[in-house]
Amino acid sequence: MKVQEASKMFSSNHLVRLASGDFSFLYRIANEYLMVEPSTISIVDVFEETYATLDKHYRYEYFYKNTIANNRLLGRHSLRTAAMITEFRVGKNIADCVIFNGSSTCYEIKTEFDSLSRLDAQLESYLKLFDNTYVVSDSKFLSTLNAMIPKDVGIIELSKRGYLSTVREANDLSHVPISVDLIMNSMRAVEYMALTDSIFGFIPDVGNIKIYSECRLLLETVDPCKLREHFRIVMKRMRSNNEKVLTAFPRSLTNAGVSYKLPIKLQNQLINLFNNTSEGSSHVLSDFKRETI
Repeated sequence: MKVQEASKMFSSNHLVRLASGDFSFLYRIANEYLMVEPSTISIVDVFEETYATLDKHYRYEYFYKNTIANNRLLGRHSLRTAAMITEFRVGKNIADCVIFNGSSTCYEIKTEFDSLSRLDAQLESYLKLFDNTYVVSDSKFLSTLNAMIPKDVGIIELSKRGYLSTVREANDLSHVPISVDLIMNSMRAVEYMALTDSIFGFIPDVGNIKIYSECRLLLETVDPCKLREHFRIVMKRMRSNNEKVLTAFPRSLTNAGVSYKLPIKLQNQLINLFNNTSEGSSHVLSDFKRETI
């Protein structure tokens, strides 16, 4: 089995199947990829040991997001004061990772398998919305990035040892005007209504057809620094991460806990699988039937 196929165990589809009782792919990983007996390895270690091989052989987008989630969200911040969002819509672009705490920081990922062809347009929109913007990249792009991207954008290298190393600091743009147009089109209706209420103390009493335009008119009158501050506060509150899930999932699945919006029932079933047994040791894979559903 190739590493690209093994990496599918970190997908939302596989986690749904696993939570529903299908252990067939985990058995394949143990037997064909890790070359171990299911009776000798825990479910958690199947994930952790497979993930460790990604660092050496296949650092694709999930690996980058998971590294940011572990090293930035959990490593530098508290889940009570920060929230991480992946695949955050910004105009016509999608920001890979955004962390809201005392500031808003965007992380645009460029793996060794990616192209830089769309990067200019992506960064142009991110600089209008976030306090800090970084490109997180493999070493192969560093010299090109340093020459091509705006001076306000920072550069972070995912090092050969799997660490995030800041090559160039981003300039803090929290004092410059923020795009109301991008705010309105990046937030859900319930979020821009909450933003309006946070600043003005009320939500316009109009129908659904007019609520967008009325909120926008109000937000366009707000001081840019104040608007940025409340944007951070509202997004942090409205998109808070599930602390129960993130503390129960193994480190290889931190991004899964951030990115995948699984039903509560399936979340709890996964947590039970990852938890220790009553004897204090982790569940081994052979405790569960190799069932395909």
